[in-house]
Amino acid sequence: MATRDEDPTQVELDGAYAEYRAAMTGWRAASKAGHVETTERAAERLLHARVVLYRSLVASGWDPPADVEVQLDRDVALVEAPADFKALLAV
Repeated sequence: MATRDEDPTQVELDGAYAEYRAAMTGWRAASKAGHVETTERAAERLLHARVVLYRSLVASGWDPPADVEVQLDRDVALVEAPADFKALLAV
């Protein structure tokens, strides 16, 4: 919870970074355990967390290098893609 003196952008950034770290930790644990489905769910969480973190960084005034901006665009496209590609292609 933010106090009056806290910058909302910084609070958002701190939360996004904490979620990113937690998602990365979960993905690493799942990868080491070797469970494919758990690893895939953890990778999806990590991807979403990375998009939120990068968006928060940009909102805070960070200007990403060109290659990071390209990766962010790719990540956003993956996050926004339909979950069931087979159903999409069958239409």
